[in-house]
Amino acid sequence: TYTTTVLSGGNWTYTLSANAVSKLAEGNLDITVNVENQSGNSASAGRQVVVNSQVPAININTISGDDMINSAEHTQPLTISGTSYGLESGREVTVTINGLNYTTLVAKDGSWTLDVPANIVSGLADGSYQITASASNVAGNSSSANHSVMVDTMAPSVAIDNVTSDNMLNAEEHANNQVISGTSNAIGQTI
Repeated sequence: TYTTTVLSGGNWTYTLSANAVSKLAEGNLDITVNVENQSGNSASAGRQVVVNSQVPAININTISGDDMINSAEHTQPLTISGTSYGLESGREVTVTINGLNYTTLVAKDGSWTLDVPANIVSGLADGSYQITASASNVAGNSSSANHSVMVDTMAPSVAIDNVTSDNMLNAEEHANNQVISGTSNAIGQTI
């Protein structure tokens, strides 16, 4: 129970300390105000507020199966999806990629999906991009997540050196081991 004084204009106010506010339990909270005038007549008023301090969580799923956009995917729409917890169905999710914002809605199961148009995807130069997803619940508690994706549209190169000095296997060479070699810029990849 707290007390304060009605001012001459009829207004009253009371500041509940941060310490007291932080101890309020989650859920519905009933506030009741009672006043009595000099004649002994009394009045009361009530209001219900909701305490919802739970911070939601949002996640971005793996993009394009491997977080890489290759040359074929570079010409297609890009699906960005994720999950969330503590966000109500229908809440707006803002997805930012390369400085552009897109919005989608949270589904009943907490998931969300966004399709970025092909012309935007094809405008991404080779390199790394950070994708951000952010949203807030009905109480205004917000959350965001970051996820990196790499655009790599460079086709690999590969070349084969001469097999034997003349690319012909004579009788002697045909009976022996032969080394086949070459070059490629796909360092670390399997040939």
